[in-house]
Amino acid sequence: MILIFSQMHEQSTDDVMRWLFKADKQVVRINAQDEVKLLSLDLQSGDIWLQVLDQDFNLAEVEMVWHRRGGLPAKLSEAMQLDDPFIEANPDLDPQLQALNARETRTLTAYLYHKLFSEKKSLGDKRKAGVNKLIVLEAARNVGLKIPETHIISTKAQLIDLMEKEDWITKAIWEGAYFFTEKRAYYTYTEKIDQQWLDNLPDTFQPSLLQAQVKKKYELRIFYLHGVCYSMVIFSQNDAQTTVDFRKYNQARPNRNVPYQLPVHIEEKIMRLMHQIGLNTGSIDIIVDQDDEYYFLEVNPVGQFGMTSEPCNYYLEKKVMQCLISN
Repeated sequence: MILIFSQMHEQSTDDVMRWLFKADKQVVRINAQDEVKLLSLDLQSGDIWLQVLDQDFNLAEVEMVWHRRGGLPAKLSEAMQLDDPFIEANPDLDPQLQALNARETRTLTAYLYHKLFSEKKSLGDKRKAGVNKLIVLEAARNVGLKIPETHIISTKAQLIDLMEKEDWITKAIWEGAYFFTEKRAYYTYTEKIDQQWLDNLPDTFQPSLLQAQVKKKYELRIFYLHGVCYSMVIFSQNDAQTTVDFRKYNQARPNRNVPYQLPVHIEEKIMRLMHQIGLNTGSIDIIVDQDDEYYFLEVNPVGQFGMTSEPCNYYLEKKVMQCLISN
């Protein structure tokens, strides 16, 4: 049995599952939006029964796990029920009891992830889905990859001093914001800092990440899968709308994306990096500057790979399927 963690309407997961069904493989998929209940756990036999929607299955029968997105929900059972007289007599205790119940569930969930990702074969790992960008940048530098000059600052004075020497971009330290209201959607991108941007800043602010802007020749998106790099070049520098962040897509005039062959020494360093940070898959961003130097930016353990698969004819969905049934 293959267990997949994903979310609803995730196209890459849907495509891989079509290949799995074609290969006549038994698959259980847990979407982030699904209701999941723990029915029983037997430490002696190793049986762990879960219910996803109306389907019961035993984790002991899982042979391969793919963490694409999501994971187990924060609640694995019905909320803790207390007798009405006790609640009425101790109303102030209710938030503390609910917090206790949440800690119990987190401990249980951590054990289930241990059983799945430490004791079974897996592609991706829920426990490593949110890597620390700063730790990864240091690790990349340690394996010999170039990284942009990087600072964390919190004052306008620091920024003014830095701007005397270089052009700078800023981006999220963790993940970009995705906020939604009834009328609007809010996103954060990588942005270049200009004078107007600087003039609107307060004297102090939340510690923020700055990187020297690399004057790029082009940029690369690399899907890493068990020691193999599937690379695509994105000619985003030719469009003012996408030159700083290609995700500001120009639908009227899309960037040109084509297959790319990395130099062997860069591939070897990527493989060492992924081994060091404990990832067997992920989407990697690299910039190539005008002197043909490669600058590592970041790795996303659950990054999109359909955007690399289709324009380059890599058929990555089929390769992921083959990985799930052969490892």
